Amino acid sequence: MKGGRPRTVLGTYGAIHVVCHDGRYTASTRYRDLDGRLRRVRATATAKSQAAALLKQRLLDRPGFGGAGLLDRSSPFGALAEAWLADLELRELAPNTKDNYREDLARYVQPVFQHYTLGEITTGRVEWFLKREAAVSYSRAKHSRTMLNLLFGFALRQDAVPRNPVEGCSPLKKPKGAPQALSLE
Repeated sequence: MKGGRPRTVLGTYGAIHVVCHDGRYTASTRYRDLDGRLRRVRATATAKSQAAALLKQRLLDRPGFGGAGLLDRSSPFGALAEAWLADLELRELAPNTKDNYREDLARYVQPVFQHYTLGEITTGRVEWFLKREAAVSYSRAKHSRTMLNLLFGFALRQDAVPRNPVEGCSPLKKPKGAPQALSLE
């Protein structure tokens, strides 16, 4: 039998307590940082509700996933695309490969996901997108899947997301081709 309260999840906080000291209110809570340690966070204001609101704002400003980088779960997909393209320029790839990646990103992936944040792009949304692309063509779905996998692999390495949503998607089924045999003619 285990006792005690459940562990606070990384990047979250517990109950907010507000106390009054000489006409000023201090709101406090415990926040679990990415290093796994619980730390006390406080905010003081002249009203009880102001102190709680200020504390919540401070908690939002604390680094969550992506605290060490430029991206986090609330970053727009376009910011991920820009950062990935900048990283692509530094990589040793053939110029045609880079051009193909840029074109696939701009043509297929970005128009669909440009209005989402990284945290809103779930495995279900990626699965829906890939099925829609597969209905058009297998090749297009394969290129889109590769692009999303590269982008979210980059986001994962930047600590912007806790997991790659493409990994949970079902595999793409390659359509059977007609056998091509030579005739005597």
